Amino acid sequence: MGPSNPASLVPGLRKTFEIFKIAGYDKARKAVLQFSSFLKEEIKRHKTSQPFRDIPDFINCYLEKLSELSKTNNKDHAFSENMLEGNMALLFLGASDTVYSSLGWLIRIMCKYKNIQEKVYKELMEILGKDGRAKYEERDKIPYTFAVLMEGQRYASNVPLSTTRRANQDIPVNGYIIPKGSEITTNLWGLHHDSAYWDEPEEFRPERFLTDGGTKLIKHPLSYVPFSLGRRNCPGETIAWMEILYYFSEILKKFEISTPPGVEPEFEIINGLVTRLAPQQLCFKERNI
Repeated sequence: MGPSNPASLVPGLRKTFEIFKIAGYDKARKAVLQFSSFLKEEIKRHKTSQPFRDIPDFINCYLEKLSELSKTNNKDHAFSENMLEGNMALLFLGASDTVYSSLGWLIRIMCKYKNIQEKVYKELMEILGKDGRAKYEERDKIPYTFAVLMEGQRYASNVPLSTTRRANQDIPVNGYIIPKGSEITTNLWGLHHDSAYWDEPEEFRPERFLTDGGTKLIKHPLSYVPFSLGRRNCPGETIAWMEILYYFSEILKKFEISTPPGVEPEFEIINGLVTRLAPQQLCFKERNI
């Protein structure tokens, strides 16, 4: 059901699939409507229930800004309850789905590159110790570990295509014109595997994101946009990084990960808006820490 799916490109095809219950589109629509109802109910609670109104969370901050704007003559903004619901959906689904897929890729990659797994473990134990917790805002303290996460996003490119944008005017690009109204989808996988920017892109090398002898992170390299780019990039990016770092570091601190004896790691991809790896049995051996 990603951007490359025919139902996303052919007008009316998705609705036809829903009506005739083809490929599970009717079930998908039911799930979407239930989730939308859940989000609307959460917004309603934050507006009407005092205990919820006192929580300093994203919903209340957004509603407060919306209230401020309603008292002015400023109409040149995109704040609305519909936009709030959309952003909440992105935070829930975008971050959680990305986290699930990213961890699956990283764990499988660690099975293949045992030397990298041990180097991450060594850095985590030396810098954080068995009781310390890896924090996104302190990622510079564990540059190799976070470089592994960044390379994981590039290598897997588990969001291979961006969500669709629409050109609001004619856009000239290298002698061509993208007509106003055109739908635009960016090939993120292509950006992350372009040999003009990445030496041997098929290889997994965390060092691509390190400088100064491996002590500092390269946080914004060219041709690297795992969460898209610009004003419409994924609003769940920071949440996703925080969760991936936390889960990955805790797993590697506590377990040595491998495939069963005599079995190689498999990288069979299940395609979708977010790609996942097909299930494979792995071994988690508890570390003595």
